[in-house]
Amino acid sequence: LLASMTSQWANSDLAAARAWALNMPTGTTRTRVVQSLVSTWVNSDPQAAAAFVNQLPDGAEKTQGANTLVANWSRLDPQAAAKWVGQLSTGDTQDTLTIQIAGQWANSDPGGAAKWVDSLPDGNAHDQSAQSVAQQLAESDPAAAAKLVDTIQDNNIWQNAAQQVANRWFKTDADSAQKWVAQSQLPAQFKINFANQKP
Repeated sequence: LLASMTSQWANSDLAAARAWALNMPTGTTRTRVVQSLVSTWVNSDPQAAAAFVNQLPDGAEKTQGANTLVANWSRLDPQAAAKWVGQLSTGDTQDTLTIQIAGQWANSDPGGAAKWVDSLPDGNAHDQSAQSVAQQLAESDPAAAAKLVDTIQDNNIWQNAAQQVANRWFKTDADSAQKWVAQSQLPAQFKINFANQKP
């Protein structure tokens, strides 16, 4: 109820809703109010909403505010959301938000998301983002998805992503999928089972 009231208030008088939220005592209720405020604000002025999140004190409130911002902003303008996240301090929050953007972006533009993921530095955020984007990309361009999968360095993430892409690829072009799997570093038993599948 409080989140809904905050959202309505933000739509009619953003400055007053913002001042009220910042004057609330720190805690779970304020964090929820900030999330609701950011969720509404990002639709009308994402840059201002991002500036607001940036000035929040470090902690749960800022983290939740950033999650809410990116969840909404990446649906509207994933490139701008990615640019903002790229300017954050490296660490778990930046990694989480990067992965979140990749998933959202892949839903609307898997090719664009793949190019962005390809530009990310090596590490967990890149690998998980590549897996997420490759799953979507495999629907329209499985060969490009396979190339993206091959940029993943974490072996467990790579194996999961490679198997997912292979299975999706098999549905549209069984021969190419089987050739790719045969030349891959996937486990021998997976290769045998995959080679014996019938289209």
